[in-house]
Amino acid sequence: MAEYINVEKPFLEKLRQLDWRIIDQGIGIPQEPQKSLRENFKQVVLPDEFKKAIKRINILTTQDSPSIKLELFKDKIIVLKNTPEIGQGRDVVELLEEYQGKEVSVSFNPTYLSDALKNINKDAVELELASSEKPGVIRVGREYIYVVLPMQTT
Repeated sequence: MAEYINVEKPFLEKLRQLDWRIIDQGIGIPQEPQKSLRENFKQVVLPDEFKKAIKRINILTTQDSPSIKLELFKDKIIVLKNTPEIGQGRDVVELLEEYQGKEVSVSFNPTYLSDALKNINKDAVELELASSEKPGVIRVGREYIYVVLPMQTT
């Protein structure tokens, strides 16, 4: 509670002063996506398969082009990278449960995704993607939550 009062709330207030639209959900981790203007974007993914796909595509990143793209469909996530000087790559990760939301395409730094996945020793994780502008969340129940910010690509 002290962290919320002393750190999060003042930070949200500064963002509000900068004319950001703020949705303060209070103390704790929100459990109802509608409060944050989101639908339910939880997908169940095998962490080892997701990790391997990211690693395979990561070899195509460069200092000038450090992001990879995730495209979410009802039954799979496609991991993509296109670097003109090196080439392009595409890998498919099957979902364990059918996705019910809209299709989403979002870019991330693959290092941050790998960092989140390397500490997970569970059979499945939830991956929440709302849009290309909103953070992604990797979650294992209530014990592990990792937020990764998207990258803007041109």
